[in-house]
Amino acid sequence: MVALNLIMVGSMLTSASVGQYPATNSSPQYRVEFEDDQVRVLRVSLRGGEATPVEAHPDAVLIYLTADLDGRVPDAAATWQPMGTYGLQNHARTSFEALLVELIAPASGAPARSDARRVLVLVLVHRVPVL
Repeated sequence: MVALNLIMVGSMLTSASVGQYPATNSSPQYRVEFEDDQVRVLRVSLRGGEATPVEAHPDAVLIYLTADLDGRVPDAAATWQPMGTYGLQNHARTSFEALLVELIAPASGAPARSDARRVLVLVLVHRVPVL
């Protein structure tokens, strides 16, 4: 299993809502590729040694577009990221790029389902570019 080198801070969040998670996560390392009331797709780009700020994130799927945060070929193309407060740290000398597909609460206010297959289908249906 690939270690994602997450910087975990604080306690796990108990509920997800769009208001808790800023659209751009206030960091230049994130770029919003797609967003609706159920899912947000962020492109994460980190230079060697760079880190994102520690921020709250909902449940998400991290889809690798390059090597992992240690500069190694990941064991899987995607990994599950449980909701929490964390930052990403690129320990490699090379650049890191990935899509972070965040599950956010539907407009009804009901919690988003933690179903990675549903997220990947949404990404494919909405044709979010991965390169």
